[in-house]
Order: sequence, then structure tokens, then C-alpha cells
Amino acid sequence: MIAVHSLALISLPLLFLGACGLSRAVGSNNWLGVAGLVIYGFAGVAMMNAVILDGLVTPGLARAIANAAADKAVGWKIALNHNVLLDQAFMSVFLVASSVAIALWSLAIVRRTALGRGLGIFGFSLGVATVTGQLTGWLAQYPHIFGIVLIGQAIWFTTAGVQLYRSKTV
Repeated sequence: MIAVHSLALISLPLLFLGACGLSRAVGSNNWLGVAGLVIYGFAGVAMMNAVILDGLVTPGLARAIANAAADKAVGWKIALNHNVLLDQAFMSVFLVASSVAIALWSLAIVRRTALGRGLGIFGFSLGVATVTGQLTGWLAQYPHIFGIVLIGQAIWFTTAGVQLYRSKTV
């Protein structure tokens, strides 16, 4: 668990580097591209916190619960529950912020047509639907939708990366 989450931490700067290239491609002088980058950076900080809590703090708490005497285990379980709540909150912030960033970049794509309009329409729709789902409570009520959103974001980023590579824009 620690190794996998450490790998996730290492990948976050690489994701941000890709976001920098994407912002440059959709127009660094375009406020939508810059705003998308800033908000995605904010999302990255939230993800970093979630990864640290889930992958680096949780194992220590689990060991403490396993090794604690019965009277002390309750306190460690409360700490673990608090850790889980913090992790979920940071993941929600990541999901909304990254979705807003994708929506902003997608608007820039549609306006500038640097990349495919279909990508822009898909990204904007995904971003608006995700924010709406979070505000209405759907994402909390149906946790599997959270995974669907992450898959949608992965598809969007992969498609954007392929289009950027083919266009030699970055």
C-alpha cells in the first residue's frame, strides 16, 4: 500500500507538467488556459493530501490498532475514522477542482479549436456534470459514480495528450 501510494505521489508532478503543456497548447495568453492550470494545481495539492492520508498515514494507524491494548484501540479507531473522513474530503476537492479545470480547458479548446471540438465538448460536459453531481450529493450517494468520473477524466487527458502529440503543439 505504501509503495503504490508513493508511486502516486511521484506521478503528481508529472501530471502537473502535462497540465502545463496542455495550458500552453490551449493558449497561455488565454485566461481559460491559465485559470485551468491554477485550479488543476489546487486539485493536485488536494490529491497529494489524499494520497498521503490514505497510503502513508492509514498503514501506521492500522498497525497502531493491531498492536494496541483493548482500552487504547478505541482511540486509534477514532483516529483512523478521522483519517478516512479527511481523505474523502480531499478526494472530493480534487474531483471538483480537476473537473472545473477540465471544463475551463475544454472551453478554451472549443473557442480556439487547437484540439478537437469533440474533446472540448466532452470535457466541458464532464466537468459540469461532475460539479453538479457533487453539489447535489449524487457523488456521495452513489460512490461508483466517483470511479466513472475518474475514468472519464483519464479518457479526456489521454485523448488530449494524443491530440497534442499528433499536432506537435507542445
